Amino acid sequence: MKNEEINFINDSERTTSVKSPFSKQKLLIIIIIVLIIVIGCIILLFVLLNKDDEEKDNDPIDKYFGLINTVFKLENETMNIPLLGNEFKKDFDMNISIDGKQINFSKIYNFDSPGEHKVQFYIYSNNISLDYIFKDVKNLISVEMTSDEKIDITSMISSFENCVSLKKIIITEFDTSNVKDMSFMFSNCISLSTLDISKFNTSSVTSMEEMFSSCSSLENLDLKNFNTKNVKNMKKMFYSCSFTSLDLSSFDTNEVEEMSNMFYNCEKLSYLDISSFTPSKMTSLANLFSNCISLTSVDVSKFVTHNVINMNAVFHNCESLTSVDVSNFDTSNVITMASIFENCLSLKFIDVSHFDTSKVTTMSSMFSHCNSLTSLDVSKFDTSKVESMVNMLASCYSLTNLNVENFVGENIKFISSMFFNCTQLTSINLSKFETKNVANMNYIFQNCNSLKKIDISKFTTSNTTSFMSTFENCYSLESIDLSKFDTSKVINMNKMFSNCYSLKSLDLSKFNSGLVVYMDYMFYNCTSLTSIDLTGFETTSAFKMDYMFYSCTSLKSLNIQSFNTNNCQIFEGIFENCNGMELYINPNTCSNLFNYIPEYVVVHNETMNGLFLNE
Repeated sequence: MKNEEINFINDSERTTSVKSPFSKQKLLIIIIIVLIIVIGCIILLFVLLNKDDEEKDNDPIDKYFGLINTVFKLENETMNIPLLGNEFKKDFDMNISIDGKQINFSKIYNFDSPGEHKVQFYIYSNNISLDYIFKDVKNLISVEMTSDEKIDITSMISSFENCVSLKKIIITEFDTSNVKDMSFMFSNCISLSTLDISKFNTSSVTSMEEMFSSCSSLENLDLKNFNTKNVKNMKKMFYSCSFTSLDLSSFDTNEVEEMSNMFYNCEKLSYLDISSFTPSKMTSLANLFSNCISLTSVDVSKFVTHNVINMNAVFHNCESLTSVDVSNFDTSNVITMASIFENCLSLKFIDVSHFDTSKVTTMSSMFSHCNSLTSLDVSKFDTSKVESMVNMLASCYSLTNLNVENFVGENIKFISSMFFNCTQLTSINLSKFETKNVANMNYIFQNCNSLKKIDISKFTTSNTTSFMSTFENCYSLESIDLSKFDTSKVINMNKMFSNCYSLKSLDLSKFNSGLVVYMDYMFYNCTSLTSIDLTGFETTSAFKMDYMFYSCTSLKSLNIQSFNTNNCQIFEGIFENCNGMELYINPNTCSNLFNYIPEYVVVHNETMNGLFLNE
């Protein structure tokens, strides 16, 4: 029995000793498997976390309020490309993604390659200013601004100014109801052809100065929803735009104080509806429609102009404008009217008879080149404060009658070319026109081809220094009284009477010409001139006398014994075509002139007896 027990015990021990190594190996395997699983889970978790972080970095879609999608186009240059305007002040959180990869915030970026690149700007604020955000960013070609939540924009000054390559802008979701300043917003976006701002709320805007200035590729623009009730400044708003038509009939202009140059240089604009315009606070209308060369009509009948002081070039160069009603214009405070209708080539009638010009100081080029104007009533114009009338009526060559007999020149200083090229006027009465302050009388009546009678008896010329071409090409002028002219300060008489070929006599005996340097072409082609008194003429300062008496074919006798030509250098053609003229001359003071006297001119030499025939 003991032996059996002993055997049993031994068998048990044997069994135990066999099973023990197997259990340890199994346990080890289990532990290893568990470790592998744990490590695998840790690795997987790490990968997933990193991937999630990367996705969050590159697509912060769960955080941003607004997104600005843009496209930049690069040709060859890829270094230091501006992404944002240099003047842009980032006062809100913004992230930037380029071609799907987030970058650290920077206003400039070095691109890897030329071509088109997608750049996204993520905005993390619902109250922002977009002043100068893309100003001068020249590689920007398209912009689309979207938002899932309300973003309140406070200002948009020069947001896209000088984005010269920008072709497309779509702004649909951003709230602009609190924006006060949109000046220069799209200024000089010369490539912009698509602009969607139909959802703009402009109810708070006070300035739209140069908002669309020089958008020369933009042909259509819908502004029907624009609320302009608070706008004060519209200066150059559409300057140099290419619209063919523009409907602004919904505009409220009651608060507008500045409208100058608003449509300046809109050369293609043929239709403009501003029938709702009732501006009453403006002080300037300068260049309002200047150079709108295709505009045929414009309604300004509701304009309230009692505060306006500047009407310079309002309709300047409106070449196609056939009529305009300015009968309601109150000009009682206007100081300057320079070029107001200049170059209105097609304008046939304009009623300015009611114009109050009592404060006006400048009328230069006022009606210049109104080629089709057949009548003009300026008889009630008060010119007592006017200082400049340069080119005032120049090239009004369809005018046949003009009443300027009430014009006074108490303060006038500049009148050159005043009636230049008024080819149909037959008479001009300036009998009340005083010119004591006028230095330059050049071209005043030049090319007044039909002018037969002229009264300038009130002219005071004591301060005048130049009469260049004053009466040149006055073909029909037969006589003129210049007996009261004081020419003691005159330097230039070039072409003064040139081509006055109906002029029969001239008394210039009281002319003091001691300072005159230029006498060339002075009586050129005065073919009807039979007598001219030059007995008081001094020529000691004369430098040019070429063609002075050219083709004075009716002048049979000429006394120039008072002439001293010792300082004169140019005589070419001085007596050319003066066939049969008898010339009285002092050889001692005109010795250098003899070589230029043709053989067909008979010379009387006061120091010799008889006649001297020049060989």
